[in-house]
Amino acid sequence: MHVEHKLITKKLHDITDLLASADYESLSNMCNGVRLNTEEIEHAIEEYGETLIPVPWSELTSAIIVEIINSIPKAWSVTCPLWSKAEGKSDLTLELTIIATPSGELTVELDNIHVL
Repeated sequence: MHVEHKLITKKLHDITDLLASADYESLSNMCNGVRLNTEEIEHAIEEYGETLIPVPWSELTSAIIVEIINSIPKAWSVTCPLWSKAEGKSDLTLELTIIATPSGELTVELDNIHVL
């Protein structure tokens, strides 16, 4: 696994933990409110109707991470199924854009949370 993918997987772990703990405000702050704000995140989860649990590490490493070609700065499109208490791996899916800053930090844009 590339170093970048390891960093993205760690960021994905942090994000899915915030979702599982229903800390939507912290997640929105992490994403600077880009695309989905706190209320929209909460609505997507409540509409699904299941209690989310942390995504196991083994599943995070199989998230779909696609580098966005010719993106400056470097960026990736990330898709990851979320897990629920009742179902385990669910059909609720998290879609993100992760962007590398010049300092090497990764910023997150929460694109969507929806059923596939």
